Amino acid sequence: MALVLVVDDDLPTCHMVGRVLEAEGYQVALCTKGVYCYPRVRELQPDLVILDLKMPELSGVEVLRVIRSDQKLKHIPVLLYSASIREFQSVDPSLLEQRVALLEKPFSIDELLQKIDHLTSTTKPSQPV
Repeated sequence: MALVLVVDDDLPTCHMVGRVLEAEGYQVALCTKGVYCYPRVRELQPDLVILDLKMPELSGVEVLRVIRSDQKLKHIPVLLYSASIREFQSVDPSLLEQRVALLEKPFSIDELLQKIDHLTSTTKPSQPV
């Protein structure tokens, strides 16, 4: 089963997303700080990273940029979520061309699962979802 790394500084949200994914049969790892995300991605090499854009210390955009700059990790699909449309507008468009989906909070479980299904079943989407 696919391994998903959920990264969110909001612990209740992180746990909620993790529980939903476990109920769907995914293996889940949690990370509550952006600064710890890159080492966890390198260690785990997950099949998908779910990443909150707005985190202290190291934002989701910065984490995405680091992941995409690593030749061994840049293929990993990433689902970015945020409550702020402005956060999505701050993402460099070139980062969105590489297996990335966007999800606005609040989101339904169905929306979350649809985005995950698309990212994990598509080999090379050309546009953000």
